[in-house]
Amino acid sequence: RGTWGDVGLPYYVITDYYASPSVAAGEALSIGAGVQLYLSAVSWSIDGTLQCQGIDGNPIEVTTSDVDVDGDGDSDGDPNWSFAATASSDVDLEYTNIYGSSANSMLEIVGGTVNLADCEFTNADGSAIVMDGGSGTIDGCMIAYNNLNSNLPAEGGVVLAGDCRPIFSGCFIGLQSIPLPNRPAVVCKNTAKPKFRTCQFVGNNRSLVIQGLSEPDLGTA
Repeated sequence: RGTWGDVGLPYYVITDYYASPSVAAGEALSIGAGVQLYLSAVSWSIDGTLQCQGIDGNPIEVTTSDVDVDGDGDSDGDPNWSFAATASSDVDLEYTNIYGSSANSMLEIVGGTVNLADCEFTNADGSAIVMDGGSGTIDGCMIAYNNLNSNLPAEGGVVLAGDCRPIFSGCFIGLQSIPLPNRPAVVCKNTAKPKFRTCQFVGNNRSLVIQGLSEPDLGTA
């Protein structure tokens, strides 16, 4: 909880074998513009409020730790990290670039509220975003070059399930045809009812897969 500002050095967050970091219900963590957040083997549980407040020209960067522990010149950070937000959570990210996770999903929202603006979700081995229930807005984001590891069970770059009702506007969602096995850019399933407004689907083998009783709205209003 509290506020993490730009101190000129990265913040390193790792798992200590006993617990991963968390934002407890009723608490809030605010991360300021220019912060570099380097993770290693972290499953970050969010039950409260997470605010990442980057700005244009000075975004927040979230990726794998670059620490060289054994001195061989290579990073020893474990890229198996993710954020998992629960039904009591509120996730608000602006100008935040999240990339390079080897987990099945980088950001998973289960019933909470998510508002993403001008963010980038790229180069994930699994899904960039998974929503199971919940609502919110995804505005002006780039979601690209994901599903890079065909051995993971991730279904698509973005997976929308349960009764989730997010609104995507002005997003670039694509380049899913490059990594094999060419999983879809977006999968809608169960009773998900997302809306897509002025989004670009570019370079995908399959841009949108509709399953179950899901009803994505591709209209203009």
